[in-house]
Amino acid sequence: EDLEEAAIFGQAALTLGPKVRLTLGGRYFVTDAKTTSRIFTYSPSPVYAGTVTHKGFAPKVNLEYRASNDAVFYLQAAEGYRSGGANTTAAPTDVFNAPSGKAPFRLYQGDELWSFEAGGRLSMLDHHLTLRFAAFDARWKNIQSDQLLASGLPYTANIGDGRNRGFEAEGAYHQGAVVVRGNVLINAPELDLPNLAYPLRADLALAGAPDFSAALSLHDAWALAGDRSLEVDGRYSYIGPSHLTFDAAVSPKMGGYGVGRLALSLVDPHWRATLALDNPDNARADTFAYGNPFTLRTVRQSTPLRPITLSLTLRWVFD
Repeated sequence: EDLEEAAIFGQAALTLGPKVRLTLGGRYFVTDAKTTSRIFTYSPSPVYAGTVTHKGFAPKVNLEYRASNDAVFYLQAAEGYRSGGANTTAAPTDVFNAPSGKAPFRLYQGDELWSFEAGGRLSMLDHHLTLRFAAFDARWKNIQSDQLLASGLPYTANIGDGRNRGFEAEGAYHQGAVVVRGNVLINAPELDLPNLAYPLRADLALAGAPDFSAALSLHDAWALAGDRSLEVDGRYSYIGPSHLTFDAAVSPKMGGYGVGRLALSLVDPHWRATLALDNPDNARADTFAYGNPFTLRTVRQSTPLRPITLSLTLRWVFD
């Protein structure tokens, strides 16, 4: 495959007042992907040769209001593209068809993502507390997704149009050696216009995208004699449930678990000794239920969480 790409891009910022700034930008691009492919098995297949051309303009608009040095609010809209291409890898029993035929198709289209976002950044309590938050709406057209052929080999398909709306926030609090951090994501991913050429799940949620996730961490430290210190760290994170794929026949569940870590460290300018307990409640779940694609339809596969683990590590820094 030979890929030729050309693009021109830029942006300009306009000051609309002492507190308002408008930024306009964009990128115009052209890509040509020239593919030549032949599969050799017991006998060579016919040569496939084709060119896929994709071009477009991706704009970006950002309106920022700086209420003060500690409070900034913004509105943003941006578009992104991903080029299309050709499927070539297949077993002798797999056949790629023209768009007017039956899936799987030889060619797949480029996909397009529009994202709209409104949010802000705040600094409070004499800069001890910082917050960032945003509400968003992302619209995804002609979603490119990896699907499996009957042989188990992957190919790329456009499985439809999707959308995701939600809210995210993160914050950090600093007070001396104490640092508390947290984040949360609430969203509603959905495949709202599926491509009927592919058998998809009934729930039509976006693959690998949970509705909810959150994390919280705490760090503290105490000074000891001889430039040494004692540090304690704790964290807990939760990943909501989702499905690995869009495939109606093969759609393993993943996520739906919480996992934590507790650690105590003795720190010297030259070394660090850490005693840690990971997954203290011994949670069990699939973190990414995918392994061998050739047996995915016949054998249950999972990537489990690391079980409860007590560890002692020593790290030395050489000058």
